[in-house]
Amino acid sequence: MASNDYQFITHWRVPGTIEEVATILNDPLDLPRWWPSVYLKVQELEPADQHGVGRVIDLYTKGWLPYTLRRLSFVLKPVFAANHRWAMARGEESLTIELARRREKTAAKRMQIPAPPGPASLSLGSLVVGLAAVAGTLMLLRRRLRWR
Repeated sequence: MASNDYQFITHWRVPGTIEEVATILNDPLDLPRWWPSVYLKVQELEPADQHGVGRVIDLYTKGWLPYTLRRLSFVLKPVFAANHRWAMARGEESLTIELARRREKTAAKRMQIPAPPGPASLSLGSLVVGLAAVAGTLMLLRRRLRWR
C-alpha cells in the first residue's frame, strides 16, 4: 500500500538578510497580512512560557484547491504537491514584497509597494488541471495493481 507520508522541500530566494527574514517568519500572527493568499486566519491559542517555549498557534490556510488530507490521500499526492508548489510560490512572492515594504523609509514609498497576492478561488482551469492529475495518478495506480 502506498504511503500517506509527505515531504516537500522548498527553496526561497529573496532579497533579504537572515535577520530580516527571521523577524518576519517568527511572527506567525502577522502571516495573514503579508501572505494572504494562503493564511486566512491565525490565532494564538496558548502563549509561550518565559523562555519562549510552548506557544500554540491555530492556522487556517487555503491553497488553490479545497481539500483536507484523508485515508486515501496517496492517490492525490500529485495534486497535493502541485498545491504545495503554488502556495510556496505565493509565499516567496509575498515575502519579497514584505521585505521591500519594510525597507522603505517613508509611508508614501511604502504605499507604492504592491499588495501581496490574495487568496485564490477555484477556477475552471485549476479544476481541470487537478482532475487531470488525479486521473493520471489513478491510471498509474491501476497499472501497478494489475502488474502485481
